[in-house]
Amino acid sequence: MKGEDNMTIELYKNYGVLSAEKRTIYTYGNKSEQADFSEKIEVKIPDGWEVEKNETDIVITAPWGWVYTPNELLYDNDGAPCFLGTDKDGRFFNIELGEERGDKNGN
Repeated sequence: MKGEDNMTIELYKNYGVLSAEKRTIYTYGNKSEQADFSEKIEVKIPDGWEVEKNETDIVITAPWGWVYTPNELLYDNDGAPCFLGTDKDGRFFNIELGEERGDKNGN
């Protein structure tokens, strides 16, 4: 996965999660157990970010070299998945991920 153009990962888009009923919760790897409904989607990873598989999961490396798990970064930006956090200089980032496709069956 490292260094590929148009890298993508599969996420779950979870609706009706307790205490977050008015927004979507995105998760990597599994549906939220608290969701009323989940759908599987595939999203594009932004340029400059790298995705690598390790023994049990994937890790995402930011352009400044910090390594994250997907669930550390995922957030809802008005119904679209994004990476949210701060960079190595303490600057806030909110980077929208490109949604590719959805699977309404949640499989």
